[in-house]
Order: sequence, then structure tokens, then C-alpha cells
Amino acid sequence: MKSRLAISAIGIPIIIAFVMYGGLPFVLALSIVGGLGSWETSRMLIYRDVFSNPKICFIFSLANIASVYYLINLSNLEDIIAVSLLFLALFSILWLSTDLLKTSNSLNKILGILCPTFYVSGLMSFAVLIADQPYGKQWLIILLLSTWAIDSGSFTIGKLIGKTPFFKKISPNKTIEGAIAGYIFGIPATISGILLLIPWEHLSYISDSTIINLSSIIIFGIFISSSSQIGDLIASLIKRKSGVKNSSGMMKAHGGVLDRIDSIELNLVVLYYFVAWMVI
Repeated sequence: MKSRLAISAIGIPIIIAFVMYGGLPFVLALSIVGGLGSWETSRMLIYRDVFSNPKICFIFSLANIASVYYLINLSNLEDIIAVSLLFLALFSILWLSTDLLKTSNSLNKILGILCPTFYVSGLMSFAVLIADQPYGKQWLIILLLSTWAIDSGSFTIGKLIGKTPFFKKISPNKTIEGAIAGYIFGIPATISGILLLIPWEHLSYISDSTIINLSSIIIFGIFISSSSQIGDLIASLIKRKSGVKNSSGMMKAHGGVLDRIDSIELNLVVLYYFVAWMVI
């Protein structure tokens, strides 16, 4: 437990530094993280005797995130890009986590490349879209700190007092007590981050009769706490179907890259639509 929290304490400031610097260094770092997550997912498909190619998935993920950065700087197609990425990511999650869509060998070979790519890089690309919004860097920092609070709270409390299994067939170690703790830690962290880092006059901006108030922020905190844990469960389901505990051994006892970003991925989607629809 201590070593896991220590890695977060070291890693979070480094990630925040890339976020604050922004631009190409941020996109490059994000692309590498997304690429490694896709590489790990591709390897898990191979464990299931499904065709995939980790190296191609890594390259495609790099290209996908870089393309999003390039396109939003050339056009006003953010809404179309966001909807397309979300559709591809959700389809990829469905295909990766079930056997329902495996209909032909030729189709599997295509999906075995595209689904690991868009499951990770499709969702991670929302970070690029968020960064392009007003106070985008601040919103991303809020997301990172909130997700860290949710993960740390649910993991710590689950280890200390967790007794009631929560989705035992998907993730045997998760408990209801830990899940509740995720909300207890995550909602205050989200509210505090927003009130500290986003100017209230920006939040109070009226757009199409929508006014951001404290209740809206609390609801957002609930959604973030929920999507964080759902993202973790989705990754656990994919790993369970592949017969592995961790996405890889890249970080030794702490698992792989996907194990560290699975809670962030869906949160990026929730944050993007909150910022784009409610705040802007």
C-alpha cells in the first residue's frame, strides 16, 4: 500500500508538470502513455488467442492522439472529433470485454488492431480536447488530483476495512466499503479543486440558460467518482478475460501503464462534456 501511494506521490507532480507546460511536450507524453496502454491491451488479446499486433497498436495510438492535436489546431471540428472518439472507444470496450461481436476471422484481425488502439488512445485523446478549452490545464489538474483521491481512498479503505465484495466476478479484491470511500474522498477533492483553480466568474457564466452553481459541481464530483470506478472495472474485466492480474509487468509490482490510467480514461470524457456543455 505504501509503495503504491509513494509512486502516485512521485508520478503525479511529473504528470502535472507536463500538463502545465502544455503544447507538443504534453501531447508527446500523452501519446507515449496512450501507446503503451494500447500495446498492453494488444498483448492481452494475444493471451486470449485473438489476433493483434502490439507494435502496430502502439504506433496507431501515437498517430491517433497526434492527429487529434493537429486537427483541433486547424479546424473547429471539436464536437465531431469528440463524438467520433467516444463512439470508437465505446465500441472498442464492448468488443474487448465480450465475445458477442467476434463474427469472422477477417473482421477479428481488423478489430484486433483498432480496438486496443481506440480503447486507450481514443479516451486519452479527450485530454487534448480539454487542454484546448479555457482553463484547460487547470481542469486537467483537477481531474488528476480527484482521480488520485478516489483511487487512494477506495484502495486504502478497502484494504483496511473492506469486507463486502463488489463485482466479485470481475474484480475479487474490490469491496463496497472501498467504493463508498471513493465517493467520500473524490467528491470533496473535486469540489475543492474547482473552487481553488477555476475563477468563479468563469463558472458563473450564463450560456443558454445554464448557470454553474455548487450543486452542479457536486453532481459533477459524483459523476467523476462513478466513472473513475467504472473505468477501473472495465479494465479489470478485460484483464480477467485475458487471464492476467495486471496489464503488464512494466512497472514491476505495480502492474502496467493501463493499471495506472484505467480510472482516468472515462473521467476525461465526463470532464470534457462538463466543460464543453456546462461551463463554456
